[in-house]
Amino acid sequence: MKQTSEQMALQQSLALCQGHADALQDALQDIQARAMGVDDYTNMSKQDRRLLDQFAYRYTRLQDDMGAKLMPSVLKALGEDVAPMSAIDRFARLEQLGWLASADDWQTLRQIRNQLPTTTRTIPLIVLNAGKPPSMLLRSSHQCLRASKTKLKYKL
Repeated sequence: MKQTSEQMALQQSLALCQGHADALQDALQDIQARAMGVDDYTNMSKQDRRLLDQFAYRYTRLQDDMGAKLMPSVLKALGEDVAPMSAIDRFARLEQLGWLASADDWQTLRQIRNQLPTTTRTIPLIVLNAGKPPSMLLRSSHQCLRASKTKLKYKL
């Protein structure tokens, strides 16, 4: 069976997002392994700053690429017209179709992404206080990635 351009775009989006999810998982594991406290963030080494930069970059990229590339690609491959849809509408539609566990969770994660600072001096507080949102991001993104791979294989 020949793939459509929409299906090929979906496969490319999946691969891109999976790379970000894997790197984010690695960064989170490294941060947790360091068991850094608030005081540790005031005198960070270069390695620690790089780790936090990696966390912030991958968190942001995964959110951006899933929202701007993967989710629209899924909807297009299913024959949906995404042009008039806002991000919130895409999340809701993907939830209705069973490709996303919770549109509300994705909206919350998007808000966290928008609050994520670009300076490593303020990232530590988010990392320390956002233990649940990054793991929620990974859980939600992995669920969406798995559903996309499975449905791409068997339904499209």
